[in-house]
Amino acid sequence: MIALMLLTALLVYLGVAWFVIKRLPSKKAKWIAVAAFILIPMSDEIAGRIYFKHLCETGGGGQTFKTVDLGKDFFLRPGEIDMDTAGHLPAKGGELNILKVEKDFPMIRNSSQISQVFKINKYEVSITERATGNIIARHTNFHYLGGWVARHSVAHVTGIGCPLPDDSYRQFYAATFKATKSND
Repeated sequence: MIALMLLTALLVYLGVAWFVIKRLPSKKAKWIAVAAFILIPMSDEIAGRIYFKHLCETGGGGQTFKTVDLGKDFFLRPGEIDMDTAGHLPAKGGELNILKVEKDFPMIRNSSQISQVFKINKYEVSITERATGNIIARHTNFHYLGGWVARHSVAHVTGIGCPLPDDSYRQFYAATFKATKSND
């Protein structure tokens, strides 16, 4: 039913565009009208991507406010199962045991909508010290759901997030939590 409504709206939009363009006196005016009718439904996509890119470049990524030294019991031994990885892969050894770290350093996850017009959401993970409640690190990512046309032309809109390396969270944790020198 939604597809039929969208198809009807598209046909009406194209009919109005055709009606207006045919009545314009010069070729230049017709080309300007064609460009306008193309850009009207796509303008939020262009402006939204520009804003999204700006947010990723200026506010995305990790910030470490305090580095914490941890003992060897917070790191995985070779062959130990890493429950934080997809598929629960065996550790090579020396990786941070994030599930164990979270007991002493809880991670608070927040999300908020940055832009209603462009449908951009902000996701933050803050690492806090349980003892003091202070935030010691924060990782920020943005998620863009696309312009109006993209959001309404497919059944399931997934959007895109800021481009991050595959192991960006591991790098973030590694910058925040270090092994004490006696663990070398």
